[in-house]
Amino acid sequence: MKKLKKTVAIVLAIALVGFTGYKVKQKLDARAQLAQKPSASGRSTTGTAMVKTLKVAPEPIKETLRMVAEITAETEVAVQPRINGRLLQLMVEEGDRVKAGQVLAVLDDEEIQIQLRQNEATIATVKANLNKAERDLIQAKTELDRYRALLDKKYVSQRDYDNVETAYLAAKTSVENYRSQLATAENTYQLTKIQLNHTKVVAPISGIVLSKPVTAGINVTTGTTLVTIASLDPVKLKFNIDQRDTAKARKGLPVTFTTDVFPDELFVGYIHDASPGYDTKTRTLSLSVLLPNGNGRLLPGMFGTVEIAIGENSRALVVPQEAIVKREGRSGLFVVTRDGIARWQPVTTGLAAEDRIEITSGIAEGDLVVVVGQNRLRDGDPVQLLDNRRSGGPQNQGQNGGKPMNERGGPR
Repeated sequence: MKKLKKTVAIVLAIALVGFTGYKVKQKLDARAQLAQKPSASGRSTTGTAMVKTLKVAPEPIKETLRMVAEITAETEVAVQPRINGRLLQLMVEEGDRVKAGQVLAVLDDEEIQIQLRQNEATIATVKANLNKAERDLIQAKTELDRYRALLDKKYVSQRDYDNVETAYLAAKTSVENYRSQLATAENTYQLTKIQLNHTKVVAPISGIVLSKPVTAGINVTTGTTLVTIASLDPVKLKFNIDQRDTAKARKGLPVTFTTDVFPDELFVGYIHDASPGYDTKTRTLSLSVLLPNGNGRLLPGMFGTVEIAIGENSRALVVPQEAIVKREGRSGLFVVTRDGIARWQPVTTGLAAEDRIEITSGIAEGDLVVVVGQNRLRDGDPVQLLDNRRSGGPQNQGQNGGKPMNERGGPR
């Protein structure tokens, strides 16, 4: 009986020791796991920062600027009559396409026709008087020549000769006066004919009728707009660009335009002109592009999106823009070294597209760049790489999923 009790005591003692050892092992394992978990600051309890990285590799990037743009007429003309009068007929409607020289409107020409007939009668009268005066001048010149010969032979007195000479000079003056009257009458006639031609108002350019603010029957003056015509080939595309981007949008750069009116078409032009100054309210600069429009489908007032190609590189070293960390006014990236240390590296940037940016100097192909957790890092911090696939981060061809790194930068 004593032997049995002794055996039971030994068994219980062994069980107690085993249970105690198991609990101690559980606590040690829990502490080890806790040491590997990141804290709220992004560091493990051992002080190593947890980061995600991207292995830099060449890829294409294209920087563009997108703005809202409006189609306007390249040339817009307000057609006004060149004389005053009553508008008899307006021969076009809004939206009509017209050609240069086409008759648009007709003014009442009744008074001008009367003036024209009066001018014709005046010219005829003056011509008749001029013909008679010229005949009188010829006769007076003949008489003067005869009296000069007689005076030389003393057959007539000087007084008689002087009277004949005075008659000749009067005849000559009369001819000159009638010639002047004829020139004036003919000029008046030509001006009246021009006025008659101006009763027909013609299109100065080819284009489309944008507006017709008057109706037939009203009295118009030289300041009255009868119709407004816009030239539609080419059309002008106008948009405003922010002042920080104006240096990039150089004259001659290609521009593409899309509109909901023609969703499957792309219209191409080039930056043509810029306004001489910035808008003082919006701090933007107005640019214009001439777009070919031979079929006339692009109409003034259409809106759409304009895209300017600033530049592109088919083999650029590109990182997410949020990976850039500013230090004392300079841009840089945290690059993970082969021994797991984050080093801040100054860089220069190039093209930008959406959330990506080109790095033109400061890093090399194959570098591991910190893309998550970089804002909590200091230069020289040790880091541990998170598994991007488990954490939902960006794809990283060069990361090791949190495993220790060997001296060449690869997983052990």
